[in-house]
Amino acid sequence: LVHMITHGKQPIDLGNVEVLVFDEADHLFGLGFQHQIDEIIAACSMDKLRSIGLFTATLRPAIEDLARSAL
Repeated sequence: LVHMITHGKQPIDLGNVEVLVFDEADHLFGLGFQHQIDEIIAACSMDKLRSIGLFTATLRPAIEDLARSAL
């Protein structure tokens, strides 16, 4: 998604996103995708973005801290 936002032949515009959902958030943060998550959030218009959801079945304390820093 980050590549498509910045380098795609037809860049994706996330300016109208109101609800952003990350599923399996523990894996995303645990595998080091925090920078990409930050880029996706930044690509959304803060005027329109109403809610960010992070979903996971398990969440270790260290990963929870990373998730809180993104939000």
